[in-house]
Amino acid sequence: AFVTTPAPPAPARPAKRKPPARESQSALEHDELHPSHEEELDDGPGGEDGGDGPPRKLSRAAPKGSKFIPWKAAPLALPEWMVAPPGRLTEEWMVAPRPDGKRCIVLAVGGKTTVRSRAGRYLRKGGPFQSCLPGGSRPTSKRSSAAPNALTILDGVYAPATKDTAECIHVLDVMCWNDHMTYDCNADFRMFWAASKLQEVGASQFDPASNHVAMFAVPVFDANHEGILQAYNYREKVPSFEQDGLVFYNRESHYEVGATPLILLWKDQATSSCAVEPWPDPGPSYPEKSETPLSVVLELKKDGKLYSHDDPPIALGALSDEMKQSGTVQEFESGDLLRFVVLDTLAVLSCGEENVPQHLGLELVGRAGASRGQADSFSRLIFQCRVRHDPLTLEMILESADNPVGMDHE
Repeated sequence: AFVTTPAPPAPARPAKRKPPARESQSALEHDELHPSHEEELDDGPGGEDGGDGPPRKLSRAAPKGSKFIPWKAAPLALPEWMVAPPGRLTEEWMVAPRPDGKRCIVLAVGGKTTVRSRAGRYLRKGGPFQSCLPGGSRPTSKRSSAAPNALTILDGVYAPATKDTAECIHVLDVMCWNDHMTYDCNADFRMFWAASKLQEVGASQFDPASNHVAMFAVPVFDANHEGILQAYNYREKVPSFEQDGLVFYNRESHYEVGATPLILLWKDQATSSCAVEPWPDPGPSYPEKSETPLSVVLELKKDGKLYSHDDPPIALGALSDEMKQSGTVQEFESGDLLRFVVLDTLAVLSCGEENVPQHLGLELVGRAGASRGQADSFSRLIFQCRVRHDPLTLEMILESADNPVGMDHE
């Protein structure tokens, strides 16, 4: 079987109700049942942020002058980057291999299934499709007269078709299955629920009539020495699995939309082709240093400062006097996402994390791509600086798992 999961806990069955803080779920359901002509398909280059390439229109009926309006916030749980192993790693955490591809939200409602980026764009060139998910096809959309529209929401990674492989969706998590909300269930249960339900409906089997895209639950392991190595070497066990690092989940965490320190992303050169993230293409060829230049996207606020995507946001700089005097910044407005190059990544590490805003040297490149939905997180900046000079290695993580006493980094 493709899915390998730890023994499930025995929590209560997910409640068939609408949690008080799930307005985003209602908005997602409304968008799919009442689609807008302004939706676009993002088939440009890029990674988890959706890329910086120009989007291609999906709707041929879109009136002239219409443009895509991205979601204000991605309705997904967004991991922070692991800059140090968390405390009680073995006791309180799980680990999974992260699939390579574009982070997505899968929505099955009204007899169709869609795959959207973090910004809300369609990722699949073919648009909506039929799936075996509850609500995702005409046969599975009607459950009863009392609840005519079944709804399923999955968190995943979309892998488009290549010359050697068919397109597929790697399922990371489940937020709703057939109207059963799982936002308030712990991660340990949600992983088991996703794997068992996908297996139950035969989601991994392509069917030209009822399941156009195969879906696989990503395997999850205990974050002990053996489990971490299993996740780390998973690409060797399943050669067709394109890996892009590891994801660590706190067992007791609920599914909280937005950035969360209870999900951690880690990469190295062996598990990812972009552990040291390359400069966006196309982009300037400077600074001419031996290290790969580090690009960072920050949000411009009304006070003229530049903020990360954290809760609360962290001010990491401000537009320089030189730019203000030259008039270059007059075209920018509050809320714009701007791309900068970090001039000295080693200095960022040497000054200490608490002093980064005072010592972060930034040079403006321009606006970030239209498909960017948000700024970078502070942990992403620190991780990318550290991976260039003093990376957190697999051996360090294994040491933390083997020696939990005195290894609390939180």
